[in-house]
Amino acid sequence: MMKAVQFLIENNSSIVLELYESVILLGDFESQPPPIISDNGAWLCNKNNYSAFNTKGYSIYGNIAANIKIKFFWQYAFGLDISYYRVEILEGKEKLDYSIHGYFEAGQQNIVYALYLKEDIDLANWMQLIDENKRLNHLIMPGSHNAGIYNLSHCHVLVWAQKGFVRNQNLNIYNQLIIGTRYFDIRIDYDHKKLVSYHRQGKLGCNGEDLKSIIHECISFLKKHSAEVIIMTFSHIRNDRGKAHEIKAKIEAFINDAAFEGFIYKSSNVNINLAEIPLKACRGKMILLFDYAEYVNPNRGRFRYKDLTENEPDNKAIIEHGNFALFDKYTNTADFDKMQKDQLRKLNQYGGLGKASFFLLSWTLTAEVNFKSVVKNRNIKQLAEKANGHLAAALENQYKSEGIMPNIVYLDFLNASLTKAIVQYNFMPKTKQNNSRE
Repeated sequence: MMKAVQFLIENNSSIVLELYESVILLGDFESQPPPIISDNGAWLCNKNNYSAFNTKGYSIYGNIAANIKIKFFWQYAFGLDISYYRVEILEGKEKLDYSIHGYFEAGQQNIVYALYLKEDIDLANWMQLIDENKRLNHLIMPGSHNAGIYNLSHCHVLVWAQKGFVRNQNLNIYNQLIIGTRYFDIRIDYDHKKLVSYHRQGKLGCNGEDLKSIIHECISFLKKHSAEVIIMTFSHIRNDRGKAHEIKAKIEAFINDAAFEGFIYKSSNVNINLAEIPLKACRGKMILLFDYAEYVNPNRGRFRYKDLTENEPDNKAIIEHGNFALFDKYTNTADFDKMQKDQLRKLNQYGGLGKASFFLLSWTLTAEVNFKSVVKNRNIKQLAEKANGHLAAALENQYKSEGIMPNIVYLDFLNASLTKAIVQYNFMPKTKQNNSRE
């Protein structure tokens, strides 16, 4: 059954929008034009000449109730490129924003006659919705800081009562994947006869989830969501006990398990720049990155991760001789305003899609482990709630005002509302700044 919703258009004329299961029809049709729905969109006839065109995947995010008035705001002119509209609720139970976007055919003079309706983003399968030829450096991904630090064990005796200064996530890896996270920061120790994730300063801290569980959860996810890609960075190896080399060897032996072979992305090009590979090359795979040279071998799916610096943000040697060059500089503060200002400055100066390297927006606050912080309960979760509460607005403002977006948005205590606020920008029109980097 269709529902009629009144729209107010920029020229103040109003039309009826009719909602079907997967198609929105706009216009006063003399007779109902028959929609032909496909995976690519919908073909419709307009009321004047019944000529058909393909919408190529327009979408609306959010549930639209009947009898709500909204207004369209043009952002780009009609033409062969993407056209984007901001939709503002004028009347209804809530005042919300919706985004409508897609491709226009040349010569369109009036508003579009049909839109492909997508009420929500399927976060578990969001990469499936993206063109398989799109390169990794054009994606905007949620990233998990200290991804394995949700299941704590073997904490130092001085930390047991203050685990809030150690834990970075609430969800296990599988559920982080389900809500759309695709970049994982994994830090590994060998402790109590297991390879485990860890978060420590010297001995102070705790173990997190074991590596076996992390990998098996990734594989379990990929079996059900074969169009997705997981990027996992082995960013830290515990080295305060002189056993880093031994831990690296144990990681290599573990990953060498034949059961993992079909789920690890490999390349015969030892100098491959992962920023430039298309999605179709790595769907259904884990991309394993290592912040150390030992055992790196792209033929076997071991890729070299390298950090870029503010002094040399476009260091060609790092980009050409590492497989995954990343600008990742956190602010190291518990002050939200200071962090936001610093991270957005770095984004505008060094970030953007389509580059030869990746940019990580580190939207994290660093807990200060001291008596004052403990008394005020300013632990990681408390600080994350403050930072995360400002994320959606900060990204929207960044998109509208600067147009320079990050490849990875790095968070503590991920949840679905946060990841959706990030993932949605993969389906919005490219800004002029990012278009210039195609």
